[in-house]
Amino acid sequence: MAAAKNPLVRLYHIRDEIQGVTLTLADVDFDSYAASYSLKRTVERALHIISEAVKALPDDLLDRYPTPD
Repeated sequence: MAAAKNPLVRLYHIRDEIQGVTLTLADVDFDSYAASYSLKRTVERALHIISEAVKALPDDLLDRYPTPD
């Protein structure tokens, strides 16, 4: 299986994007976030990567784990 199609790689992408956004926004208040084009685009891009990775996960995996723990 190609690395890009491996579900574990997709899960790592999801984890990495969540960690990246968490670290990026750790010391940012809402007003600063709302005023920052680059922060909003960073979060938007991370959410796009996460959504694409989730869509590529196999159905049987999503059926076994329907919600994040």
